[in-house]
Amino acid sequence: MSARYVHAHPGTLNLDVDLLRTFVGGWREQFEATGELIRPVVLVAITEYLAGGHDVVFPQLLVDNDEISKFESAATRGGGEFIELALVGDLALSLQRFHDRDGRDNWTESALRLVAENGGDELLREYQRALDQTLKVRPRCHTIDAFARNVDDTYAAVVASIVNR
Repeated sequence: MSARYVHAHPGTLNLDVDLLRTFVGGWREQFEATGELIRPVVLVAITEYLAGGHDVVFPQLLVDNDEISKFESAATRGGGEFIELALVGDLALSLQRFHDRDGRDNWTESALRLVAENGGDELLREYQRALDQTLKVRPRCHTIDAFARNVDDTYAAVVASIVNR
């Protein structure tokens, strides 16, 4: 979704932590730790890119309010507007889509392994519960039911929620 958005909006930066972590040596062996290493770099990049007058997309599932606040502060420091979107949907379909990932990118295999090693579907259910709680304390977050729509309609809803903020 984020790649499609930046393709349609020239100059917008797609700051995908999962992709960026693959630029750090040893990321396959230290997948989770590498994500922690790259996040401070992402915070600086958000601030600086927004300060240059451009937009940033940060496609990441964050469920910790303190962590989200760091990214909101980075956007504010850069003079940008912080817009939160959550693509939500049926848990069973979410689990199915997660397991149906085909691993075409560098990091999907590592993410699948990390989830499997840390509880599998139960870990994903915990994330869902955490997301539900996060959405309760972040009322400005736009939620989009990604499973009630086809991909094109979901994308249109994403764009509309950005444009109509």
